[in-house]
Amino acid sequence: KARSLEIEPADVSEWMPLLEAYVYLGDIEHAKQVAGSIRDDKNSFTKMCSQYEAIKDQPAEYDRVSVYEALCRK
Repeated sequence: KARSLEIEPADVSEWMPLLEAYVYLGDIEHAKQVAGSIRDDKNSFTKMCSQYEAIKDQPAEYDRVSVYEALCRK
C-alpha cells in the first residue's frame, strides 16, 4: 500500500522489518518484492547482505536463512 501512495523510506534498511515479516508469514513472493526495493541501493544492499550472512545461522524468532536468501540471492 505504501508504494501505491508513493511513500518510500528515507533509508532502504527501513524495509527490513517488512521483509522479515513477510518471511515470518511465509509470503516469500512479497518478501522478494521488498528485497528488490532494497537492492536498488547497492551500497546498503551490500552491507545488509554481509551482515545477514554473518548472522543467518544464529537462532532467532524468524527464519534468518530465508530472509538472507530473499534479500541476497536472486
